[in-house]
Amino acid sequence: DSAVLQVRRALDAEACAMLCREVDERASLRAGTTDGMPEHTLHLSRAEVTALLGEERVRSIWGLVARYKLAMRRRREEGLVGGQEMDSEMKADGQEPKGGSEVEVEMQVEMEVGGQEMEAKEGEEVEIFVRRFSAGTRPWIKMHADVAAVTVNVALTDETLTPGGRLLGLFGGAIQPILRHAGDATCHSSSLLHGVSRMDEGSSRYTLIIFFR
Repeated sequence: DSAVLQVRRALDAEACAMLCREVDERASLRAGTTDGMPEHTLHLSRAEVTALLGEERVRSIWGLVARYKLAMRRRREEGLVGGQEMDSEMKADGQEPKGGSEVEVEMQVEMEVGGQEMEAKEGEEVEIFVRRFSAGTRPWIKMHADVAAVTVNVALTDETLTPGGRLLGLFGGAIQPILRHAGDATCHSSSLLHGVSRMDEGSSRYTLIIFFR
């Protein structure tokens, strides 16, 4: 399914700022696999992320995969995955999603990361990178599906401040924005078609992306 778990404040402001500084100082310009454009990314290992953010933050982010799988399993058991309207956090700029009962998405919003015990094991990462977007560097990403089983995408900057640079997803037969503040995480399966809208001049967008098996 293409269910999505949206977690607010998965990373704090200090952690977001540290990752933004790292990609500014060390970004690679190699061609991306999605569209061949320069990536403006910094690839990291889990050990490097831990050195930057600390073990507690890393365990919390890696634990999102277990939360995602558990939430989706519960939804499937309750017969709620598919045919559901999106939560208000994922409506297109405050509008009701198109498609009504045909919406192939179920989203659960978590107000905070802490305070919940997960029985499942944390995720095993395949690839970790921080990406920088701007109109003059990496202006957008076309709609695509990831090859990883689960993707964790953390906004490192506030994506609600400008109309451009929005995370987009295909929900209910329409491409719609997923509105996120700095530190908010979006977890989704490989079946979700998604991309990033064109950046506005003078603005920058930073994200932490982790692919999991």
